[in-house]
Amino acid sequence: MYQELLRCAWKPGWGPALRIATVAGAVVFAVISPPRSKAQASGFAPSMARMDGSISVKELQVSSKAKREFEQGFRKLEEQDPAASLPHFAAAIQAAPSFYEAYYNKGVAESSLGQNDAALRSFQSAINWSNGHFPRAEFGYALALCRAGNAAEAERVVRHGIVAGGNIADGYIVLGAVLIDLKRFDEAEHSALAALQLQGPDAAQGHLVLADVKAERGDYAGKAREIDLYLASVPGDKGRGNLLRIRDAARHLPARMQARR
Repeated sequence: MYQELLRCAWKPGWGPALRIATVAGAVVFAVISPPRSKAQASGFAPSMARMDGSISVKELQVSSKAKREFEQGFRKLEEQDPAASLPHFAAAIQAAPSFYEAYYNKGVAESSLGQNDAALRSFQSAINWSNGHFPRAEFGYALALCRAGNAAEAERVVRHGIVAGGNIADGYIVLGAVLIDLKRFDEAEHSALAALQLQGPDAAQGHLVLADVKAERGDYAGKAREIDLYLASVPGDKGRGNLLRIRDAARHLPARMQARR
């Protein structure tokens, strides 16, 4: 559930607030924001619209120009260059205005750049053009709603998406993030565990949701363990360095807090 650029490193004397974020399926940013341990692990991956290993009907119907621009934008997202992906997705949409996968990935890029209002519009367009049959768009829309401070509506949207896409780990990851914002930590934990039971490249992010839940409960050692479990599952994550710093901060935080008392 993936969200802002790294603004600062943990420093002695700061309150215990560690926030994990994932963008485009990889943990790349972290935010540490006092005064209390409020973390949110969430994310959604760029999609080539291969929900079950096959190419979508929509992808087959669009023009060769639209597909070419879409694939170029997708590659830029995979290279962690969302800004460079946007012109390609815009060109794909111009060539094929109903290409909902292009709207979705455009929303992923905008979200990773902090353009939340634009991301909301893109995800909504993906939902509209797919007639509500592309669950990843609902997951993205829900995460953007959560960032905009509307977690209650985000829960409704992501749960609707899970009905159609219950085999996609991203849905449970985003739901976990939303439930953390709603301070329903037991339910967030269950959602994370549901994600971990699914097979797929994004399922391991359930450990990051669990890390957030444990931090909310004041279990910083548990938070560190969950980060270690995630990194063991995804050793090549591009955000590994940031996650290791968050893990180390979590390990030392109880002693820091005790010393201040």
